[in-house]
Amino acid sequence: MMTSPASKMGINKETGLKLSSAERRRGIIGAISCIAIFAFTIGLTLPLISLILDRDGWDTTIVGLHAATYAFAMVIVSPFTPRLAQKFGSAKLMGVCLASIAISVLLFPVVPDIIVWLGLRVVIGAAATVLFILGEAWINDIADELRRGRTVGIYMAVLSAGYGAGPLVIPLTGIDGYLPFIIAGVGVAAAGVPLMWAANTGPRFDARLTLPVFRFVQQVSHLLVAVLVLGVIFGAAESLLPVYATHEGYSTSFAAVILSVLVFGNIVLQFPLGMYADKISRETLFLLCGIGTLIGSVLLPIFIHTIYLLLPVLFIWGGCTLGLFTLAMTLLGQRFSGSDLVLGSALFGMAFGAGSIFGPVLAGGAMDIWGTIGLPIIMVGASTLFVVVALARYHAHFVRFR
Repeated sequence: MMTSPASKMGINKETGLKLSSAERRRGIIGAISCIAIFAFTIGLTLPLISLILDRDGWDTTIVGLHAATYAFAMVIVSPFTPRLAQKFGSAKLMGVCLASIAISVLLFPVVPDIIVWLGLRVVIGAAATVLFILGEAWINDIADELRRGRTVGIYMAVLSAGYGAGPLVIPLTGIDGYLPFIIAGVGVAAAGVPLMWAANTGPRFDARLTLPVFRFVQQVSHLLVAVLVLGVIFGAAESLLPVYATHEGYSTSFAAVILSVLVFGNIVLQFPLGMYADKISRETLFLLCGIGTLIGSVLLPIFIHTIYLLLPVLFIWGGCTLGLFTLAMTLLGQRFSGSDLVLGSALFGMAFGAGSIFGPVLAGGAMDIWGTIGLPIIMVGASTLFVVVALARYHAHFVRFR
């Protein structure tokens, strides 16, 4: 795979600043650690607040709408992140976001009012969006092109592990009192330690875009469709896959196992996918992940009552589905740098947020109309959309370079 002279020398392409191998590693480790620790906090607070609202007697519609504020904030804030990064710098802006989230989390038990909590969740969602966008752009900007896939794969695996570990705190602390919120607040504060450690390796996203926004969107349209599809499938799976399983006759405990196997595939398979992305055509692997996602969606209702086949399918399906983001992020970093990367990451945030909003709504409506089969129908439809777009892109790329 071809690399630019800047990539070989360890030069930050946005600023021209030469980074040593040690500085590059420190920047990547610091950014990944910051986002992973923060993801643990989000993984804890999302179900924690929903469980408290449910305990207090709010109906599921209110609980669901309350939780959706994260995704709405993601869609709204993403377009403004590139300009904010240019004005304040990546490390400083990420620090402000961490402080805002820590304060907001600690205010939940102090002001137990559902309207106030709605505002706090908007603040958390907005700050989290900026953190993810800048963190991913930072990792992508300083990653070595020869190891970009592996670097992104490690990031996605660690991110998924941090997010998945968050809910495990709830059985230990319960949902009453200050303790779970204090743990979440301490987690956010702890994320600032690796951020400060790596701050001087952070790129300055202050250059002009190399392409007009519309042209940029055209060039990454298949990546955006992939992230949108990921949002639809993950949003639907997280909210309705356990419900689907119980309606098919499984216990609630086994329904949780089904979702856990899917998440385990997310975690375990990202590094192997990233490793292969550094050895074979990334566009080809991207398409294969989409096909794997489509096949998994088709096989879900077929194998739902055959456990020894269902669990391996869920594991591989989870890896392929999250692999769409791993490969999309890798391809984005392969082609763009600096402020273009921030714009790309911001567009990813908007696409994922939109998918996360529409996925549960579409799947829930489909299940109301067609019964349990409605969930896989929506997932098959979303997966097919990506495969069609990716095949068209792949064919056009092949014809151009014949």
